[in-house]
Amino acid sequence: MSFDAIARLLLPAEGGGTVLRADEWWRAPDRLEDECAAVWGREPSYTRGGARVLAAGLARERSLLALRRRTSGRLGPAAVHRWPPPFYLPRRLPRLVRWARAGMVVELAPRERPLRLLDAAAAAAGATGPVPSFHLGSGGAAITRLGRRGRPELILRVALAGSAADPLHGVKGLEQVAPLRLDCVPSPYGSGRVGKATWTLESKLPGRSPAGLGRELTPAVARFCAALPRPDGPPTALAEDLHTLATRLPRFADDLGALRERTKPIVHALPASMRHGDLWAGNVLAKDGRLTGVLDWDAWHPAGVPGADLLHYVAAGIALSSSLSLAELLLERPWRARPFREVAPLLWQALGIDADEQVLQVVGVAWWAGQMAQDLLRNPVNADDEDWVARNVEPLMGAPGLEWLERGGR
Repeated sequence: MSFDAIARLLLPAEGGGTVLRADEWWRAPDRLEDECAAVWGREPSYTRGGARVLAAGLARERSLLALRRRTSGRLGPAAVHRWPPPFYLPRRLPRLVRWARAGMVVELAPRERPLRLLDAAAAAAGATGPVPSFHLGSGGAAITRLGRRGRPELILRVALAGSAADPLHGVKGLEQVAPLRLDCVPSPYGSGRVGKATWTLESKLPGRSPAGLGRELTPAVARFCAALPRPDGPPTALAEDLHTLATRLPRFADDLGALRERTKPIVHALPASMRHGDLWAGNVLAKDGRLTGVLDWDAWHPAGVPGADLLHYVAAGIALSSSLSLAELLLERPWRARPFREVAPLLWQALGIDADEQVLQVVGVAWWAGQMAQDLLRNPVNADDEDWVARNVEPLMGAPGLEWLERGGR
């Protein structure tokens, strides 16, 4: 799970230490006299706004304050990493609820902090000292900049080997795109493994993540999607994603199987296209209205349903400004939103697709299934989170969801 994955990167490289998962009320850990180091915290919450989530946020801050004031014991807070919640915003008090739902990772170490697994991986990649700060990537990756004297700055990604965030998978995606020589795709500069961690280096691209979709940027994203490699045969990603969901959520296996069978004829008639898998504004860079970067390739798939990436770019922007989950948003048919309708023809014409309503529905299902499958792979605890399941999966399950698909929308 995400917290465990990132926590293990922060434990001593030579072994030892403890991962302490906080409970819902963020109760501070007891004294750890026999430990050389520990990491305490948990992922962001998906719980909707309300008194309960606000109380949990206050409890988190009280426990952190108690840890900082603690004078007994050999371990104290060496670093605190805030973890922003998912981008679904509540209707009321969005900033306050966002603060309350945030996760946190606290490194507990003695005054002379031991070399962490993260630091050992960074050293193997060419760093000259411990990693001072990093960005928490989806699935439990640590992402930071790596400066080199007289040479361009690079981006370092470190994660547990074999985890959902393993950067070696993303490198394979970059290698697939490399022959296209797209300026907006990072170039891989090296990779390796240290103990249980893997690391990669990639070029640092110019620009910043855009505040919104952007009238000039959205067509550029559509053209980027149209340029991605096209393997032989039909898309296979949707069937794999639905299988992942059925495995992680067995109580919905029958409904997910019915959804697979209902979409299969249309999927098999479509050409496959490489999928980025998480193409939203947070993984895009822009400068002066130009698309300068498409980042975070850990969710790529060689044979995706065409249009799913472009729909995610537009629909994620809608989700950012609404209180809808992706399943709830799918029922609103986001492919009918103006930003998608205006630029999607660039993609359909390039791929020779007649995108009627049935095709667009399948694109929507593929977008939803891909995001949900990746979310469960990165954060398996969501399968047991009633709020997450109720908002992200249940709206499309059973008779209402399947009838919606058959009727062509509600």
